[in-house]
Amino acid sequence: MPLEIAFYDNGRGVSEELQDCLFEPFVTTKQSSGGLGLPLVQKIVSAHGGRG
Repeated sequence: MPLEIAFYDNGRGVSEELQDCLFEPFVTTKQSSGGLGLPLVQKIVSAHGGRG
C-alpha cells in the first residue's frame, strides 16, 4: 500500500540561491546548524524507495 507524506511550510520561504543546493550536505543559513537535516532525510527516503 503506497504512503504519501506531504510537508507544508508557511514561513518566509527559501531564497532562490539556496533552492538549487538545499539537499547538499553542510548547506545551512543557521550558525548553530550543521546542514545535514535535509540531505539525511532525502537519503533515508530514497533508501526506502521514496521520491520527492
